[in-house]
Parts: sequence; structure tokens; C-alpha cells
Amino acid sequence: MPGSYRPPGTVTAVRVLLVIGAVVGLLLGLLMAVAVVMLPMAADMPEAQRVFERQGVDPDTVLGTVVIGLAESLVYGAIALVLALVIGRRSTPVFWAAVVFFALAAVYSVGSMVLVGELFANAVSLLFNAAALVLLSLPASRAHYGVGS
Repeated sequence: MPGSYRPPGTVTAVRVLLVIGAVVGLLLGLLMAVAVVMLPMAADMPEAQRVFERQGVDPDTVLGTVVIGLAESLVYGAIALVLALVIGRRSTPVFWAAVVFFALAAVYSVGSMVLVGELFANAVSLLFNAAALVLLSLPASRAHYGVGS
């Protein structure tokens, strides 16, 4: 179509990362929702009770941790999905919303590495979010959104 504007490749790459993040977040949230439903039933089984006792784990603590993970995954997935839908718009607020989203997610990944110690999963998350931040900071992306150099 003559005169139609296409976002630069860097913005398209950020959109792809947002879609991937949304799918992963929502699927992980769905998996955790299943775990939230199944965990109380499993905790009532004598074999599971012995495993929990042997490991020194409180099933209610595990359930609480899974519920928090469920909320985190669904929130990340939902926000990433909304941003994926609007990221192509030539709008400064869209740019800053994406930057803040990825920056907070990167900080969260670092915090999780330090506090929880799950290095591999959080390192992948950190690299994922940092890559999106780098793509957004490139001149072509900044020009697309009309954000200063």
C-alpha cells in the first residue's frame, strides 16, 4: 500500500519478544493454576505427606509460593500481550511503557537471582528483558517513537 508506514525492524523484534514473553507468561500461569488446584489434593496423599515431611517442607508454604508465581506469570503475560498489541504505535507513552516494563522485569530478574538463587531461569529472563531494552534504545526505535537521541 503506497504511503503506509512500517515500524523499523528493531520495533518488530521487540514485538516478537513481547509475544514470546506473553505466551510464556500466560502458559506458565496456566500451569501454576493447575498446580494450585492439584497441590492440596496431592498433599493429602500419604506418599506426598511423607515426602513433604522428609524434605521438611510445609505444603501450605509451597502452595503460597505457587500462588505468588501464578500471579507474577499472569501479570507479566497480560502486560506483555497488551504491549505487543500497541508497540507499533508511534507514541512516546508506548515507548516509555515498554521501557519501564522491561526495566522492571530485568530488575525483578536480578532480585530473584540474588534472593532466590535460581540463576539459570533468571539469567535467561534477564537477558531476554535486557535484549528488548537494547532494541528499544537503538536509534531506529527511538526515531520511530519520536524520543530524543
